[in-house]
Amino acid sequence: MKKTIKIVVMAVLCLNFLVNAQDKPATISPLKVGDKLPESFWQQEYTIYQNGQTTRQTLTQNKGKLIILDFWATWCSACISHFDFLDSLSKSNKGKLEIIQVNSIVGTGDTESKIFSFFKDRPLSTPCIYQDTILKAMFPHTLIPHYVWINRRGQVEAITSSILVTAENIKKLTSNTDEIPKRKEN
Repeated sequence: MKKTIKIVVMAVLCLNFLVNAQDKPATISPLKVGDKLPESFWQQEYTIYQNGQTTRQTLTQNKGKLIILDFWATWCSACISHFDFLDSLSKSNKGKLEIIQVNSIVGTGDTESKIFSFFKDRPLSTPCIYQDTILKAMFPHTLIPHYVWINRRGQVEAITSSILVTAENIKKLTSNTDEIPKRKEN
């Protein structure tokens, strides 16, 4: 009987180690402005919350668009204050711009239940990758909000604070007529 209990306990412990929010690539190298995104960025399955539903999907459908990754946390009032503006930018640039909110497990203290509770009262149409570890490793930062701009060619165009996320800068990059400042200080 004791032997059976030990085997069951060991099996449960082993199964516990197999559960991951995201399957991690072998190594994740931090990216900087000018770097081309690795194919793993596009092929990785992320847990995405959007319009009240959770799915697992890749970002391949966003290739060829300007993408802004918005790193945030439920306790960050500066992050939350920009949500409606980002949502309106996304809607007014449909087909050319994809704003993706990213909530990382690392450093935020946010859990799945906190995320669901948060969005219950704030329905937005922009997708939110939650329980992230991979994008945080690709684009390390200490301050939020933190914005990573990915151009239509799949390169890191800029890493900025919220002050540069403007309709004017979106227009510049979607029309390829100008550039925006490339890097913020962390």
